[in-house]
Amino acid sequence: MPLSRRSLRWLPNAVTAARLAALPPLAAVLARAKGPTSPAGAVLFAGIGATDLLDGFLARRLDAHTAFGRAADPLADRLLLAVGLAGLIGMRRIHPAGPALLLARDVASIAGYAALRARGAPAAVDRAGKASSALAMTATALALFSDEPWIDALFWASVAAALATLANYGARATRESVNSSGTI
Repeated sequence: MPLSRRSLRWLPNAVTAARLAALPPLAAVLARAKGPTSPAGAVLFAGIGATDLLDGFLARRLDAHTAFGRAADPLADRLLLAVGLAGLIGMRRIHPAGPALLLARDVASIAGYAALRARGAPAAVDRAGKASSALAMTATALALFSDEPWIDALFWASVAAALATLANYGARATRESVNSSGTI
């Protein structure tokens, strides 16, 4: 009997749950790294990150969008980045200001998203935000892997892009607040 799309709708959530479960082993690998890099940590980070593409593909393909997935998928992404950034700080690979700015951007984005949703306002990630997050993930993986100067430049470019997209989201939220109520 062939498997139907309906019978596989659990799969994207299972991939997301596996991504969450892989974070403690990644943290352990990075905590044991002598630095300034951890090729094993980089490969594990990249592998875990790749599952984000897989669960998104499966959710679209199987029409398996769930409340769990909408909450857990971005949480897993943010936590993966946080673990990678903590590893970079712990190995003294990148000045702590860069990871701190990326983490602060994520906290501000999550808080803003929650505030907009609580007010019933639309809150969606745009392409620039997705590109910014992908750049931060890529730069973090590369920085875990190697200490080449071009990777440092890419990492700091990802910080700049993250801050620019945060400013864009803030401006958009302010415009939407003014348009919907006449005041902020």
